[in-house]
Amino acid sequence: MRQKSAGLFLVAGMVWSAASFVLWGWLLSAVGQLNREGYLVAIATIGLGLFFFWGKCPWLIFFRKSARRLRLPSPALFAAAAFFSLLGALLYPPSNYDALSYRIPRVMHWLAHEGWFWISTANPRQNYSGTGQEWLLAPLVVLTESDRFLFLPNWLCFLLLPSEYYRDWE
Repeated sequence: MRQKSAGLFLVAGMVWSAASFVLWGWLLSAVGQLNREGYLVAIATIGLGLFFFWGKCPWLIFFRKSARRLRLPSPALFAAAAFFSLLGALLYPPSNYDALSYRIPRVMHWLAHEGWFWISTANPRQNYSGTGQEWLLAPLVVLTESDRFLFLPNWLCFLLLPSEYYRDWE
């Protein structure tokens, strides 16, 4: 039987945790607890699930391979791109139209209301445009009280791009 790679565990863990945050967002919204305390319970539950899930991951092998691969040009360039994208995200606030027009305002409305609701607005996209991303952003806004860390879900997914996940399908 073939050993599963750590890259597969990372991709599966990211998908599982993102789906869990979306589920917890809807659940907390349904019970009117879309606030700091509700998200602390959610994060503890998701963290416990990830602890049991990732306990089976071959971490030592993964870190040895990663350190060895960084000597090659392509992985080193990817690491540099990841570092500079992180640096840019930390230095500059969100400034894209999508976030400022309806993603951040919608999350802020939900958090002020402590639950999901239809927003009366001239911009109908605030009510039907994909809410999955907002449920990933809501805990970041609640816990940090800032919009500076909203890049984190996308950046973490970016780090998973050159994984060994696709090699497991061979």
